[in-house]
Amino acid sequence: MTEAARSVAHRPCAATARNPPLSAWYEWSLSAQEPFPDLADTAHNHQLTPHELRLTADQACSDGDLDAARRDIGAAIDGYRNAADEWGLADALAVKGSIARAAGEIDVAAENYREALSIFNILGDKPSTIRLYRALGETDFAAGDYAAVTALCREALRLVPGDPVLLTGLGYASWYEGRLADALTYLTQALSAEGDNQPALSARGQVEAEAGHPAYALTDLDRALALNAPDAAEEEADLRSARALVLAQLDRPADAETELSAAFSLHPQHARTLLRAAQIRLRSGDQAAARSLLKEALTATPPLPPGLAAKARALLDPLPG
Repeated sequence: MTEAARSVAHRPCAATARNPPLSAWYEWSLSAQEPFPDLADTAHNHQLTPHELRLTADQACSDGDLDAARRDIGAAIDGYRNAADEWGLADALAVKGSIARAAGEIDVAAENYREALSIFNILGDKPSTIRLYRALGETDFAAGDYAAVTALCREALRLVPGDPVLLTGLGYASWYEGRLADALTYLTQALSAEGDNQPALSARGQVEAEAGHPAYALTDLDRALALNAPDAAEEEADLRSARALVLAQLDRPADAETELSAAFSLHPQHARTLLRAAQIRLRSGDQAAARSLLKEALTATPPLPPGLAAKARALLDPLPG
């Protein structure tokens, strides 16, 4: 395989659904410097090489044809094994993991990523090893295994101390497990390394809101909103519901209601918005409304992360009715 072929700038295939906030971890595919060749005719004239099969698998995944992508990447893996090309094998396994991730097969994706990671570690390919740590972390995050995310990030940080993506991952995992002080520490470290890190700003602002630090939270949330992608409605809903909670904490109830309405219009029945709406109702003394909202938050899909679910239950338990 050529050096250009080995210089991969990894991205997910286009069939992948929206990832959790750590989507920067999930990057595995071809570099723009190596354009996809036209293999339509050559496929009839000669047996495709493992590298060509890897290319066709990636293209099939981008086109949404996951069956063809699985078939071609499986053939590529067999070819690399037969040729004893360990780097090519690891790369193809990583692509297979991304195809499984696009299909929602989290366990299969993790299995392939781990096998690829093991080979890259043996080969001493540090950049690819780090990418696989990130891909695995994102996969574990999608599966809700925040303890595994924490372990992976800490392991990877020994290779790249201070990496803002990994620190952001630690921050999210800590937040979702309810360890707010740890989350603030990791997210602040991430932002010290990369000041315009939107996921870190978003998370730190929301954690600060939950921890009752409204002034700091408002600054981070406003910056995160300014950097948010225009089509990221779920992320904007989270930011606006957090702003609503902060504005309520600052005794600005009318502004809080405006932001809360905006959050619900962006993502109706979103668990985090329901939880924050309940907290706002509790501040105004409306226990009946708060109870109803908390029960909805605890049964919403997708569910609240463990730390936020525990908070919702703690708020709900003492309420009458």
